[in-house]
Amino acid sequence: MHDRPFQILGLQQIAVGAASKQGLRRLWIELLGLVPTGSFRSESENVDEDIALAGRGPFAVEVDLMQPIDPEGRPRVHEPALNHVGSGSTTSRRPWSGWATRASASRPAASARAPPDTTSASSIPRGARARPSAAKAC
Repeated sequence: MHDRPFQILGLQQIAVGAASKQGLRRLWIELLGLVPTGSFRSESENVDEDIALAGRGPFAVEVDLMQPIDPEGRPRVHEPALNHVGSGSTTSRRPWSGWATRASASRPAASARAPPDTTSASSIPRGARARPSAAKAC
């Protein structure tokens, strides 16, 4: 067991991107059976996304299926294909020297279902090493 100053409570969100979200919808909604719950579009964030849920209740995981409004614009929500993963954890709110990269950011949990002593952490892959080959297939 690793000695870490936090405990992962669960996964809150996964955001995946592609040049077109149709392939993502085929995989996540049609094949895997996630439930579509909404959509979000923002010109300033260059994103057109469908929002789906895996699971139910307080353990449901939001899956954002994103495509860029302008494929040449910024930010490039489809590169890398695994855009980010968000989790809830308990923490001492001090930086942990065990992080391999500076690609993670922590902030107080914004979720209404999160206890007050939790932190929401998002891991944002940077560069080609962080791109899972399976995610590129969609």
